[in-house]
Amino acid sequence: MKEKKMTFMDLYLTGVGLTIGAGVVSTVGPAVGITGRSVWLAYLVAIVVGMLTIIPKAMFSATFVVKGGDYSCVRNCLGDTVGGVYACVGILNGFNYATFAIASGQYITGLVPSIPAKAVALTVLITFYVLNMFGLNVFVKVQSVMTWVLVAALMAFGVYGLFHLDPLVFKFSDPSFLTGGMQGFFQAVTMFMFSTVAYGSLLNFSGKAAHPRQDIPKAMAASLVTIIIVYSIVSITAGGILPPEQVAGKTLTVLAEAMWGKALAVLFVLAGPLMALFTTLNGNFASMAAPQLRAAQDGIWPSLFKKTTSRGAPWVVYSVCFCMALIPILLDYSVSEITGNMTILFQVNNMFLCMAMTQIPKKFP
Repeated sequence: MKEKKMTFMDLYLTGVGLTIGAGVVSTVGPAVGITGRSVWLAYLVAIVVGMLTIIPKAMFSATFVVKGGDYSCVRNCLGDTVGGVYACVGILNGFNYATFAIASGQYITGLVPSIPAKAVALTVLITFYVLNMFGLNVFVKVQSVMTWVLVAALMAFGVYGLFHLDPLVFKFSDPSFLTGGMQGFFQAVTMFMFSTVAYGSLLNFSGKAAHPRQDIPKAMAASLVTIIIVYSIVSITAGGILPPEQVAGKTLTVLAEAMWGKALAVLFVLAGPLMALFTTLNGNFASMAAPQLRAAQDGIWPSLFKKTTSRGAPWVVYSVCFCMALIPILLDYSVSEITGNMTILFQVNNMFLCMAMTQIPKKFP
């Protein structure tokens, strides 16, 4: 079956779905706890800082078509050894897939306590593992639908909230603004950073795009505009509907219940937080394909890793990631335990990628 090439709209929806993950739902409440009503300003700063780290990727994608995505960028700029380390660390991201499945289980169990969270987590992981085996065509269709539902839910939440705001949310001199001082403010910025940069992974779809050098930078820019709008109105609503002490440390479902009642809040959870988790998990599977396939072709992995299904899905790579994700679920690890253990590894690869970007003018004048 001929594989569909990704259009601008496919890339845009993939970028938005990857970026708007569980972070916006789960971190806004804790951020209110450390910076008060200035949470919306912290999110905007985080988006701008995150954008600065994505600009080199956008420039690279506008210049080169790299079938191995960010791995190819690192290998071409820093050499085979660093490229190999990057690929090895990158595939460990499979462990992190468990966080999206486990969080899905927690949300579902919160709605229906009789359903075991572990069973839901396993079902979610298996579903998206199998779905990605059907190749890019199916991935694009499913990701597009889920992303539209997700954005619609968050926009409905934010826009509704804008009409019921406490004006103090914009009053810089109010005691409820910058409650933790500048230290708390920058802690909130750091907390938000991880939910603002995933659209940079569109570089990994360079070999799958119909017009990569034109469409990937545009899709990154469009994704950026979208998250600015969505994150701004969601965080303004989070900081401006209820007193900060009632929101601190809570998820957005508390606000949804306050605005709409329990029944509509359940619908919001299904269309918002769950879709955020699903689009991120789905997108993570797909974005793993190109870098690890190219690494296998370069001899980093055994030749078995080059195997694909008839629809072009790298089934060995996906299976390795699936098995990695199973381990934390079966061992009952929490989301915080997984992310805490993986953060350092992610930063190592980010460091390599930043180093590679600085070498582009020298390597490719």
